[in-house]
Amino acid sequence: MSNTTKKKNMTKAKQIKELKEELKSNDVLYKKNIEQHKIQVQIGLYQLKYPQGAGMYDAVLKGMMRDVIENELILKSNMETINPVFKYQTDPVWIKLQLDKIKEIVKNTKESIKNINEMVETVEKDITEQNKRILARRVQVIGLLKELNADMSDIENSD
Repeated sequence: MSNTTKKKNMTKAKQIKELKEELKSNDVLYKKNIEQHKIQVQIGLYQLKYPQGAGMYDAVLKGMMRDVIENELILKSNMETINPVFKYQTDPVWIKLQLDKIKEIVKNTKESIKNINEMVETVEKDITEQNKRILARRVQVIGLLKELNADMSDIENSD
């Protein structure tokens, strides 16, 4: 066997190895995107500056929505007191301050919910696009491996 033929075989073997590694890596990522979708979304949110250490986005959103409902009930009642603990709680100025504060909280919470939902939408769209690219590349890599007459027995769904 000539040196040129040996180099071609080495290059071919190296190319097959690299293509199989790429395929395996992409398959692992695709599987994570599908089977651990919620975690992958959370990771994507961190990349969009969602606070590290914050709870899972869906739990945070649920809590925020409950807060909005609770505060809207308070606003609906106009903070009417039944049995005030302190005299100031019946003062119209104090009541107005509380209502203004709660209105601001509701407004800010709704804005935060909107922002988080938009971020989740962006991340989910990115994951979907990534999965499409992975699947398209998978077809390409399998085609290249077949052209190189590679052993395909260790590759799932290589048909």
